[in-house]
Amino acid sequence: MAIEAQINTGYNPQGNIYQKYRPLDHDNLKIDVNADKDTIKKIATDRINILKDDNRNIYLLKFRAKKMQQIQQTEKAAGRKPPLGIVSSGRSAWIKKMYATGRSILGNNQRFAGIDDLTPIANGDKIPVYFPYRLTAEDADQRGFYIFVQQNEYQTYVTDLKDTGITVIGYELGTEYKPMLGFGASRYAAVNFFSNIGASMAWLIDDNVLYIARLHEFSFFEAKMNSTPGCWALGGTGQATYQTEKSLRDIRKTSVYTPPTNFMGPDFLQQAVLWNIKQFVGNTINFSPYFICSGEDVSISYFLGKDKCKAFYECLIYKGCDSKAAANKQLQKLKNGIYNLIDGVDPIPVNGNSTLRKLLQSNKKSLKGDPIEIARMKASEQIQLKYMSNENSITTRTDLTSKLLQIVFIFKGKYDVQLMNA
Repeated sequence: MAIEAQINTGYNPQGNIYQKYRPLDHDNLKIDVNADKDTIKKIATDRINILKDDNRNIYLLKFRAKKMQQIQQTEKAAGRKPPLGIVSSGRSAWIKKMYATGRSILGNNQRFAGIDDLTPIANGDKIPVYFPYRLTAEDADQRGFYIFVQQNEYQTYVTDLKDTGITVIGYELGTEYKPMLGFGASRYAAVNFFSNIGASMAWLIDDNVLYIARLHEFSFFEAKMNSTPGCWALGGTGQATYQTEKSLRDIRKTSVYTPPTNFMGPDFLQQAVLWNIKQFVGNTINFSPYFICSGEDVSISYFLGKDKCKAFYECLIYKGCDSKAAANKQLQKLKNGIYNLIDGVDPIPVNGNSTLRKLLQSNKKSLKGDPIEIARMKASEQIQLKYMSNENSITTRTDLTSKLLQIVFIFKGKYDVQLMNA
């Protein structure tokens, strides 16, 4: 059986969360776990091999920040709460603007009443949840706030986020001339960073998360993680759409706070997740840097399974952003290098005698301006995710090694991790 695929007529590279990463129609994407496993494995190994052959070294990690030694000492201090790691690109100007907007709403006050305080978004303002003044004083004083960006964006973020209380961490995965880039690389780097500074748990939060329903303090999740043996990740319910000013104004909460109770294994976790970093240490498992355009968080959820990933379903995660991220020309050039490399791998068979490239080329108008090589990369990642979803739904397993796609999540090289002062 060949992979069956149709173009997603609702595909929109600038659209909502499900529109912009799905060039293929999700409901009509047919993949058989047994019949198509060799094809899926080849898609993954082709991507790994072509990047390796081009000297994209995922085991060379360089981190730069102001006062790096102080960061290490601070995070090792007794009583520290898990740090917030914000994953970002191209949004420093927007974050700066929203930080100033939030300060103006506060006026003479120092901070809001907690992350469930609706005041910062009550008028439709998109104030991210990770700003230190969104947390209670006790909570904010006991944890670090870090934003991870590719090294080419480091100085821009440092300038724009000055005096926000958020420390910018610039990372290089590989070398300046042969880097690995993308969403998977960002999270892969962040987990390695927290592991190397000795954090036992850490949050990974998308840079445009605005509100998490039924969550007054991050500490509630952290206590639940500590009391749940074997838990690797704990999150809420991610949503597909971005919030408008009107939808933010319509958010309501109960007058009397009641903590969430609906705790179970979700299909996947994304957007704002607490990760048990101790579980990664020594296991050689991490986010896959080979998921470049999307799917790195969903895929690792499928890989780990519902026994290791948990969620409070009442904790809806609200996201929003005002504008498209501004392009960093040098960074975009480096990204294009990766796109072009991967676009040269062997054809991906779909619909009998056709290929994924032919399917996309014959429907260029449906791609709404997305270059073929980028749409093809997203589609190949979508195919892998669909396979993993199918496998996850029918496979009962008690260990991680039973998964075919362990090749993209288990790393056995010798790491060279450098923590440097900027």
